[in-house]
Amino acid sequence: AAHRYLHSFPTRCSSDLAQPLVSLSLGCDAVFLLGGRTREERPTAMLLRSGDLVVMSGDARRCYHGLPRILSSRETMKSSRQGAQGGGLSV
Repeated sequence: AAHRYLHSFPTRCSSDLAQPLVSLSLGCDAVFLLGGRTREERPTAMLLRSGDLVVMSGDARRCYHGLPRILSSRETMKSSRQGAQGGGLSV
């Protein structure tokens, strides 16, 4: 199911693959998926909070990635409370 959320940047869209992809999260928290070089590889989910920076360079530059979910402020507050108790994930 996560496959439909994963995207890559084809060579034709980026002429210089030596340059990293940089994504800055602003505003709402979100779930970020980082997959492999094919859609069949299982992605790793990361929680991005406002102000988090993701830099994809080298081999990661060609990996599938995506944002399947932007969290509401209510979900963010619940996540923050769990994090204080050791049950959350933070990047």
